Amino acid sequence: MKNLQGKNLIFLISQPRSGSTLLQLLLSGHPDIATTSEPWIALHPIFALRKNDIATIYNADLARNALSEFLQQCGVKEEFYKDQVATFLLRFYNLAIEHQKKKMFLDKTPRYYQILFELAEIFPEAKFIILFRNPLAVLNSILKTWVKEDLSRLGGFREDLISAPKMMVDFSIQQSKRIYKVKYEDLVETPEGILKDICSFLDISFSRKMLDYNNRCFQDWKFGDPIGVKKSYHPTMDSVNNWKKGFIAEQERLLAISYITELGKELVTKMGYNYDELESIIKISFEKVANGKLISWEEIMDNKDGFLVAGMIREIKMLKGQRDLLMNSMSWKVTAPARSIFNVLSTKKKK
Repeated sequence: MKNLQGKNLIFLISQPRSGSTLLQLLLSGHPDIATTSEPWIALHPIFALRKNDIATIYNADLARNALSEFLQQCGVKEEFYKDQVATFLLRFYNLAIEHQKKKMFLDKTPRYYQILFELAEIFPEAKFIILFRNPLAVLNSILKTWVKEDLSRLGGFREDLISAPKMMVDFSIQQSKRIYKVKYEDLVETPEGILKDICSFLDISFSRKMLDYNNRCFQDWKFGDPIGVKKSYHPTMDSVNNWKKGFIAEQERLLAISYITELGKELVTKMGYNYDELESIIKISFEKVANGKLISWEEIMDNKDGFLVAGMIREIKMLKGQRDLLMNSMSWKVTAPARSIFNVLSTKKKK
């Protein structure tokens, strides 16, 4: 069922930690829908045309200008490049469809919120499911799952926390006829009703098998929710209010109120949530920031380097661990005399 316009494509977009893995698993139970973990495949080729928002070791600005010049020398416009990207992506999507013997492919890559409008342009017949979740629940989940005790890491999720909601809301408004907008809380409260609506939106029949993912082969997925979906094999309300228990420490409560304030009432309302209610649940006095004991939201959001440094430290520790394992291995010890002789001979040659 190949279609160059993307008629056989579904894009599921959300902030990370919003329950997209759950919705993906439910939809994967449909006999027509193929999917796999998180492909991420569209980000690189689409970002190649970006004039900003991308940093690479080879200088992304120069690469973008070089690509533009190359296209001119080929006598084509950027639209031609986009068409080729669409063909490239569809080749892989269709391979997945054929391999899984299905009719449609669901690409669940949360950070596609960065390229929503480009995807809509190159795949004019693709459909989009936009999943929202209470922003304070998202923040709490990121803190508990990824950040943990190291607040310096939170700045690395600035785009996920601040940019994603606005991009998703703007896209939902502009592309209203091509999107199905759903809240995580509604999904777990009335999963059958939501799935029936989504199936109607996708023009496919509803299947009750979608409601239970007990026998789905998702254990080998390397991306997505590593915790929540394994606690049950069907949607539950257990996680809806967990965030209220999460912001216990003053620092966490400060981050929560700062985050909701950063998003603003208008955006939170457009996401489908009651700003005043969320604010009243979590609110604390900002005077506590003045005593210097708490780190402000602005300081943490500006600390992207802390996130990168933390990643480098983990990488170094891993490499050191691999080195120690190698040096303690039997093969390394057995070959030590031969390596010593070789080093001596190499030194004498240089002299």
